[in-house]
Amino acid sequence: MLRLLALDRSSFSIWNMRVVLALLFLSLEGAPLSTFDCESQLPRFHFTGVERAGLDALGEAVGLPVEEWGWEKAWTEASYQSGWARQALGNPIQTLPDLLSKAETVWGDSFPANAWHEEKGVSPNREGLSSWHSPLLQAIGEARLFLDEIKGGMSIQDRKELEESARAILAGEEGREGRFVALLMSVWEGRSGEEDYRNFSTPPFAEEGRILWRAAVASGGLDGLPLPGVYETEFGRMGIGRMEDDLWEGDFALIIDPGGDDTYLLESGPWRVQVVVDRGGDDIYKTGAWPGAGSGILGFGILLDWEGNDRYIGGRGSWGVGMGGVGLLWDGEGNDEYIGIELTQGAALVGWGRLLDEDGNDSYRAGRMAQGFGWTAGEGTLWDKDGNDIYYAMGTFLHEPLYSDRYQSLSQGFGLGMRYEGYGGGIGILRDSAGNDRYLAEVYCQGAGYWYGVGLLWDEGGHDAYSCHIYGQGAGIHLAAGYLVDEGGDDTYALLDGVGQGGGHDLAVGFLHDWGGNDYYSGAGLAQGSGNANGLGILVDRSGNDGYQGVKGVCQGLGNAGRGVLSGGCLFGLAGGVRVALCV
Repeated sequence: MLRLLALDRSSFSIWNMRVVLALLFLSLEGAPLSTFDCESQLPRFHFTGVERAGLDALGEAVGLPVEEWGWEKAWTEASYQSGWARQALGNPIQTLPDLLSKAETVWGDSFPANAWHEEKGVSPNREGLSSWHSPLLQAIGEARLFLDEIKGGMSIQDRKELEESARAILAGEEGREGRFVALLMSVWEGRSGEEDYRNFSTPPFAEEGRILWRAAVASGGLDGLPLPGVYETEFGRMGIGRMEDDLWEGDFALIIDPGGDDTYLLESGPWRVQVVVDRGGDDIYKTGAWPGAGSGILGFGILLDWEGNDRYIGGRGSWGVGMGGVGLLWDGEGNDEYIGIELTQGAALVGWGRLLDEDGNDSYRAGRMAQGFGWTAGEGTLWDKDGNDIYYAMGTFLHEPLYSDRYQSLSQGFGLGMRYEGYGGGIGILRDSAGNDRYLAEVYCQGAGYWYGVGLLWDEGGHDAYSCHIYGQGAGIHLAAGYLVDEGGDDTYALLDGVGQGGGHDLAVGFLHDWGGNDYYSGAGLAQGSGNANGLGILVDRSGNDGYQGVKGVCQGLGNAGRGVLSGGCLFGLAGGVRVALCV
């Protein structure tokens, strides 16, 4: 049975652009489950029957069917934008299950996991270098040839400027990223035959990086490993470690280390390929001025660490980062610590960045642009599969002049565009599959997007705590989209200064979907299912005894008028025993 408990609507028409929905609560009693109309979704990615009925009832009440909630939001053009941005703005409801499907399959089936679980011993048959792992060496060679083709498509002057721009970004110089994008994408457009790489589904370098990744995964065994030492090959230096504590320094194309508590002080450079496979031990990884292992900065970097309590200590561009390339980091098991400054821990700019941690209670600490961050033409993902984890992204870069005491995050599932250059944003995904987790950030974070960017934070279970100051927890800002999905647990959401918890501002979409548990929401200003300046904000809580508290004006299912186009906001609490503190 569907019960409409409260609905307040005033002065609405498609032409006068005002929707005011005070609160909408639906009961799940007797409501059948059915999937939302989405052929591409996986089975569990669905809206329930009562959720769909509620959306339809809301649309009917205000005279605007759900299918028309994607009113025109792309009022300006932007080059180099992901197709996900267009879809989210044009079809915000359908995009959520589609985006979850993408996050589910983003790594494909090429995991070391099968070999990792099946093979723990070390039984090398040391027969020499020439017979060892030729598919991986071949893949490294092919990746180098591909990078040579990219270089060959540029003039010497442009290539020099591109490399200098990359060094400037890694050094923290602001304002160089626009030229970096323009130079690299001009070459990419020439390769693809497109006059304008305006609407793409796969970021540059992704396919080539996937080939190298699969070869590295397939080479995870130790049979046929050469004797320990350093070898000079046609592909660059290759190091073979011992079952002891090794120290690796310098620039290598390939390192295979079978065990021991090792230390990696690796360097790299432009147009390089670096692959590291460590089979065990409590290891320490540190990056240099130009990160390599696990980062592709104008190149390719693959890092696989099979087990141990590891520490990853880096600066900019470290730990699963693609910046003009592909960077992939996989950690098998152990309680690990990841430290970075910016563009770190699953981040990308014109490329593909991935960080996957299989197991353990892990800590992620960064300043900004981290933990699932996608900048222009980039796709960055962090996936932690198990453990009670802490995600911290703040405390380094003040958000001036708006705040003198709050810090930028741009992290934890955040997609960012370059507004003043006219470049669209990328896609950032943070996925956590289990555990009681804590998400700590301040400005722009936790499933949010800015300027044709798309962000997703997806937590699959556990009693979680989310803390954000402004622009987060399912927030879209300026022609962008942000989604936060929490599948279960007794969760707390704290948003101190608005635009979030399902908040859409300025032709943008924000959506928070909580599937279960006794949750508590505390928000201030344009929060808990609210839309402003032609934005759309939605908060749906599927079940549980939940509490909502809001202050400072537009919140809890409100939308306001502006610029001759619709704004909208809605809050659904789909359970009995809902406690509500009205927005004041």
